[in-house]
Amino acid sequence: GGGRLCALLKADPWPEVRRAAAVGLAAEHADCLAAAFDDEHRVAIVAIEAAGRAGRPALKAPLTALAGDRRRAPLLRASALGALGALGDLGPARIVIEAHLKRGGILPLVEGAVRAAQLHGGEEGRALLKIALGSKSDRVRLITGRALLALGERAAVEAARVDWRGRARARIDAALLQADKEAPTLGDSIEMIADDPE
Repeated sequence: GGGRLCALLKADPWPEVRRAAAVGLAAEHADCLAAAFDDEHRVAIVAIEAAGRAGRPALKAPLTALAGDRRRAPLLRASALGALGALGDLGPARIVIEAHLKRGGILPLVEGAVRAAQLHGGEEGRALLKIALGSKSDRVRLITGRALLALGERAAVEAARVDWRGRARARIDAALLQADKEAPTLGDSIEMIADDPE
């Protein structure tokens, strides 16, 4: 049960066992996951991702603390931002994106913030992604454009790409072409309707 998994997560000497315990806890006993945020890197990442999938509002506070802790590795902080987005909290992600737009830099955190907005998926997440398209970093614009395409926001990406140059423009054009290939055709839509057992 959950008590045994919590014990493994807290005390087992093997990181792989602690990672497996974190995954198992996400479904039923997510409250134990916060203890693993301070574990070694690989265990902490799995615990953070499991916390995002758990859907427990009680995990927002420790995730927010981790996301804002400048002493922690950027990858852990970025993962915490993504988990918060999955839990519906975009406050820390908004702070990161706004700081990036003003001063540049902090790319790993911005990537986590973009992931948070994509995982959120709602209007607030989409709006935040559209703001992030204003980055001067090609890397940030590309991951943001891909996130928007995944959410079906093609028009926003096409409008923003007009100002892009060089490899960034070529890469987002390739992502747009890929989105076209993956979009259902009229024939697919007719088949879906025909297969619907109404």
